[in-house]
Amino acid sequence: RPQFRREAASGPAQRLAVLAGSWSMQITSGSDMPKNFGTIQVPFAPQALLGLASKVSPYEVVWYRRELRLPEGWCAGADMAVASHRVVLHIDACDWECTVFIGG
Repeated sequence: RPQFRREAASGPAQRLAVLAGSWSMQITSGSDMPKNFGTIQVPFAPQALLGLASKVSPYEVVWYRRELRLPEGWCAGADMAVASHRVVLHIDACDWECTVFIGG
């Protein structure tokens, strides 16, 4: 499956990190982050045959987790204002609500 890559009109070259592959995932009935995770192949949804082939209730929460290390110097400590690069995360096909945790 080809990956879409945005080309910069001008400015520094862009790096692309494709996050498809094995992710940690858990389905819960509450809003507390689970302690244990299984695995799923992304970009497939839990309902997909290549995902988990498991139905998800509208009252359940699906948690995904993935660690990504940025190149040295991209983020200068906690102050993102002094970072030398801008990091953009595109999330496709999120239903209803999405919360992203960064740095932990």
